[in-house]
Amino acid sequence: MPVAPWFRRGSAFVAANTGAHGAHHLVRSRVPEGTPGEQIVAELASPMAGTPPASEPLLAQMVGVAYAALRSGGTTTWNAFDVAPGTHAVICFIIDPTTGRPHVMDGMATAFTVA
Repeated sequence: MPVAPWFRRGSAFVAANTGAHGAHHLVRSRVPEGTPGEQIVAELASPMAGTPPASEPLLAQMVGVAYAALRSGGTTTWNAFDVAPGTHAVICFIIDPTTGRPHVMDGMATAFTVA
């Protein structure tokens, strides 16, 4: 799920291209300042591994701010978002029918900062 590594505050139009690899959606959340995408993937995958985080889970600190609905593979959708300053994450939680895992467990999450 390629996402530009920067946004400016205010309204933004974002193109989300699913590629040819099945259905996706786009969940955008505010996350603690400086949270990297790798940490999001690791913490969201940890309950599946049976190892809870040692401190307050990242999921408890995330605040949902936008959602782009389920779309089919091979499509591009344009979404209008109001983007506030801070660190944001874009995540796909759709289950991959081949692996049975949520897409986020295969790295489909990224973080970006809005100045």
